[in-house]
Amino acid sequence: MRIGYLITEYPVLSHSFIRREVVELRARGVDITTFSIRRTDPAKLISDADRQEARTTTNILPMSPVTLVVAQLQQLLSSPLRYFAVLAAALRDRRPGLRSFVYGFFYFLEAMVLVRALKQRGVTHLHNHFANSGADVGVLAARYLDIPWSMSLHGTVDFEYPASVTLGAKVRQARFVACVSHFGRAQAMRTVPASHWDRIEVVRCGVDAAPLRALSEGRTPGSPIRILSVGRLSEEKGLHSLLDAFAELSDDRREVELHLVGDGPERERLRARIAQLGLGERVIMHGALAGEALLSQYGAADIFVSSSLMEGLPVVLMEAMLAGVAVVAPGLSGIPELVSHERTGLLFTPGDAAALARALRRLVEDGALRARLASAGSQKALEQHEIGVAVQPLLHHFTPDA
Repeated sequence: MRIGYLITEYPVLSHSFIRREVVELRARGVDITTFSIRRTDPAKLISDADRQEARTTTNILPMSPVTLVVAQLQQLLSSPLRYFAVLAAALRDRRPGLRSFVYGFFYFLEAMVLVRALKQRGVTHLHNHFANSGADVGVLAARYLDIPWSMSLHGTVDFEYPASVTLGAKVRQARFVACVSHFGRAQAMRTVPASHWDRIEVVRCGVDAAPLRALSEGRTPGSPIRILSVGRLSEEKGLHSLLDAFAELSDDRREVELHLVGDGPERERLRARIAQLGLGERVIMHGALAGEALLSQYGAADIFVSSSLMEGLPVVLMEAMLAGVAVVAPGLSGIPELVSHERTGLLFTPGDAAALARALRRLVEDGALRARLASAGSQKALEQHEIGVAVQPLLHHFTPDA
């Protein structure tokens, strides 16, 4: 089998877990070719691994008018009935409204260009990550080629509007659906009759444990105590609530620092809030980091915090736990499947800055609690998310005769 991996934009920093999955599967003998709907801006490729992956990824967009027309003619002349049947499916399995009708037509055109690329590379099974527009294109291309199609679902973006409208149709089309948590599997199950539930399974995100586990060796409490948060600087990450919690904490704990790693649309508003709260000397914004620079942040951290208002199961939590850092996270979605309150970390009520401040204060003041949670959390993350373990279900699907 030759597997095609299709993502809306690949590679990008926030999808490094997909790259790790691809690399591990290739190391296990799976023949994978990667495809991206949109070419990644070279300025966003901040790691050598992403730059290497970009060189071997086939992009659908941008495309020349000649490429678009030739692809349509090739697929139309090759199988006119199938061409129009897939076009009808594109216009049927969509969100209501004229705009969605137009988008459905464009997704069909892109799918025919993708068909051409899949044929050229001999792909016999297509797998999408996320149930977004990339999956709209992927499922149409697989339908035209009459090859198996599958997808991985990650978080609330896959289960909320607009993806939720067509999610059930995609699940019914899929050979299998890989969900990163039991919570995610339950959300996918809601979209289809029980007769389709057996194709929906849990496939954990995988993390390269070795370099992270090495960071935990010889870890000693620093001064000041460093609290780390890693993620996109966007509204759903709840970072304004985190700043409010940290302001409350820092009122009586001057030796505590908060380090924010990431970039995004909330960057300037967060800077303004930091200044307003008088936290300029204790909140450090590092921007987006990858590779050794990100590892060094995990290595220096005493506490890791996620303040998200919506999530699937964040990879950064897995990374922090494997690095031997005690974690604080909201008790939502799939997070409690990894962070068990008082056992492998501390959970708090999402959006409750006072509850978050209390949890952080406990860890700041109790080094023994930090050490106990860090040790148990590292072991849980290793058992559940080490990349070699995580890819086993995919190996079963992609190498059925092995």
